[in-house]
Amino acid sequence: MFGPAGRIYVYMIYGMHHCLNLVTAGQGEGEAVLIRAVEPLSANELNHQNTSGPGKLCRALRITKQLNGMKLGRVAGLWVEDRGLSIKPKNIGVSARRGVAYAGKCAKYPWRFFIKSSDFVS
Repeated sequence: MFGPAGRIYVYMIYGMHHCLNLVTAGQGEGEAVLIRAVEPLSANELNHQNTSGPGKLCRALRITKQLNGMKLGRVAGLWVEDRGLSIKPKNIGVSARRGVAYAGKCAKYPWRFFIKSSDFVS
């Protein structure tokens, strides 16, 4: 997470689930975005049951610590695309983070963003 922006940061939580983060700041700054869920743009084997949570998402996409530190892109097999989707601000939900009650008062910060109408929100 302290690497350069555009890198993949994968860690294991509870000794059983991988979590995918995309590093967003410069070297040594420790900023990343946790990818909690994805919504497939086409019909395939991915569905709400296996992509609506960071651990389930990594399992469904076979994301492991082997990707940790790699640069986003075709070599890693993981990239971000702008498909031109437009989401109106009124359709974006904001809430406190989930599953981090142990983090004290910062657990209550509104650092979780999601599309309100999506069935894939975790």
